[in-house]
Amino acid sequence: MAELLLKGSGTNFINGRLTNLSAVGRGSVKDGTLEIQHELESDPPEGYSIYCLAATTGWATSPVFAREEDGGRNLMRLARGSYRLYRVLTFEDYGGYDLRAEIRTVGDQITAQGLTVGNLHLPTVKGPPKDFVEVMFPAGPRELQSFMTLKLPTVRGDVDVYISCVYSPIDDTSKDWTRSAPIQVRRSRLEEFEQKDNQLSLRYSTTIAAIDPPTVPVSRRHAA
Repeated sequence: MAELLLKGSGTNFINGRLTNLSAVGRGSVKDGTLEIQHELESDPPEGYSIYCLAATTGWATSPVFAREEDGGRNLMRLARGSYRLYRVLTFEDYGGYDLRAEIRTVGDQITAQGLTVGNLHLPTVKGPPKDFVEVMFPAGPRELQSFMTLKLPTVRGDVDVYISCVYSPIDDTSKDWTRSAPIQVRRSRLEEFEQKDNQLSLRYSTTIAAIDPPTVPVSRRHAA
């Protein structure tokens, strides 16, 4: 599959304000690239920034659009590009929000629907985060978990963002794709971005690679 076309729709309920958003894009699983254009239907609420959309790395589709390296398995291979996810994002003492989304891939079309709810009171954000490192691991049955950190540049300096996530199959009849999932790390890099009014265009490159599980040293007992 050379390329997938992406269409997203969602609702943000941030700081008590409801804002709808949409996205269109295209990506290559083989090349590990994704281009996506977001649009908010109205101005974001005070304390929230359109640049926060970059933290979703393509509406959480970047694990699909990930070039596999060293035994890594992207979510196209593991889940055929269809899954649910629940992410919790914490922005130090400035608040945070939860993201629930459903990703479905049929043929060369991938659709993403999401809901974001929370309270966030950031200082003025200067731009999007640039580097994303997500450690993903099977926590089965039928569940992948992950954690990620990133830095969001603001006028008061970088804000550390802590993100935890649970990925799960679309329905109960899906195969247990976590059985073949290694412990792995997804690395995404924001290569280009452009922001104008309530529109944000982003271009990511992503790889995913297996990592060795941690080893626990064995203590030795010494005779008295």
